[in-house]
Amino acid sequence: MFYLLSLAHGKVSLGIGMLVGLEWERNNSAVKPPSQQG
Repeated sequence: MFYLLSLAHGKVSLGIGMLVGLEWERNNSAVKPPSQQG
């Protein structure tokens, strides 16, 4: 049971991290010119 809970928590935290990363990328690209990417 504990393994399943930790696995679910890992997926949830990963999803949140991806969402935050996407939001940060969008805000960053809005501030900086697209040529700065990479």
